[in-house]
Amino acid sequence: MGFKLRFSADFYSDLDDAMDYAVDILDSPGYAYDLWQNVYQKVDVIEGQPFLYPLYYHNETIAAKGFRYAVVGDYLLFYRVIENDKIVRVESLIHGKRNLSQVFTL
Repeated sequence: MGFKLRFSADFYSDLDDAMDYAVDILDSPGYAYDLWQNVYQKVDVIEGQPFLYPLYYHNETIAAKGFRYAVVGDYLLFYRVIENDKIVRVESLIHGKRNLSQVFTL
């Protein structure tokens, strides 16, 4: 039996913010659509192979909490695998230039 996907409220908020930025600031609805599509394509891969992407080893606190990440364009898609429950929880979508220690509230 495969893993079930769960999405945090933070993920949805992050995705909305990224889409709004692309449309309102960059004036690029096409980029927003491509980002949305690429995020969900990456989520499909993660659902089928949850251990494919590494722990976020750049920050010990984040790695210790079991956060893995996948790169989606300029963004990092963070998720956790809850192996006992067969759940992949998609947690956040954060621009790669952001200071993660200020973004993550662990």
